[in-house]
Amino acid sequence: MVNENLRQARKKHLWTLQQAAIRAGVSFQTYIRWEHGTQKPHLSTLATLCNAFDMTAEELGFGELVGAKQETGFEYYTCFIAHSSENKPFVLRLLADLESQGVLCWYAPEDLMIGDNFVSRIDESIRTYDKVLLVLSEHSVASPWVAYEVKKALDREVEQEQEVLFPIRIDNAVLSSTSNWADSLRSSRHIGDFTRWKEHGPYHKALTHLLRTLKVQR
Repeated sequence: MVNENLRQARKKHLWTLQQAAIRAGVSFQTYIRWEHGTQKPHLSTLATLCNAFDMTAEELGFGELVGAKQETGFEYYTCFIAHSSENKPFVLRLLADLESQGVLCWYAPEDLMIGDNFVSRIDESIRTYDKVLLVLSEHSVASPWVAYEVKKALDREVEQEQEVLFPIRIDNAVLSSTSNWADSLRSSRHIGDFTRWKEHGPYHKALTHLLRTLKVQR
């Protein structure tokens, strides 16, 4: 169902679809989905959209998202999950547990739409989600794509002057990796320890610690 509120608001500003997308800080394809009603803004991008139009979420047709925000209280930061596809079993378990606790996550296999430009959607999501949760393993430390995501997260840290990258490890590969970014991480960041993730007790202890870290400071 077309979001008539958003469409009329754009026309009131005399903006093209491309101009509205730029002002909202999202890709052209994402903005079109918002107007067509096939996708809604993530909570983390809603404020930017409202500021761009100088209108409330209700006026733009997204009042139910505000209700969801009040209901959850935004207890946790939103997360983009950077990982290697080789670690899918761990990532799916972590994703399910984080979302069950109310952590809004972006996970490429589920959140990429058919026809999306892969690079632009990744860039957009790293830019709009609060934190980048980096899953370190022997596969991810050797992945050029994960290295790219790390660089984007670190660039955002410099730009915004706040911590964005939250690393966790499921093996010890990062401790001996010779890559520059891995060396920098292990020497400058505390890395969450999920190396015993297949064991119930150690996994839930690590998960509890991660959830404490992801809590929004009020």
